[in-house]
Amino acid sequence: MLLRSLTSKNSSLKKEAAPTIISKLARKFGTNTPAEAYLTSVYTIPFDLLSDKDSSVKRAAQAAIDSLYTIYQDDAKLSVILPTLFKYLESPAK
Repeated sequence: MLLRSLTSKNSSLKKEAAPTIISKLARKFGTNTPAEAYLTSVYTIPFDLLSDKDSSVKRAAQAAIDSLYTIYQDDAKLSVILPTLFKYLESPAK
């Protein structure tokens, strides 16, 4: 809920904070197998922020996606990340 409130139509600084928090969470808890399951639900936030006008927000969103992507093993990338990506792509544009 906190991350969603940061991504609303606020200042660029607030929008940049959400993917930064996601990156920090992925680095801190991503090595724990049970914890990484909770991080799949936040993938859509950086995807949404990639279309922002501000380049610093785009860079932070890309860094968050990269850090989320690196915490999963190769077999989990197919079974977890790919369905999440397809579900996001099928959703209506925001």
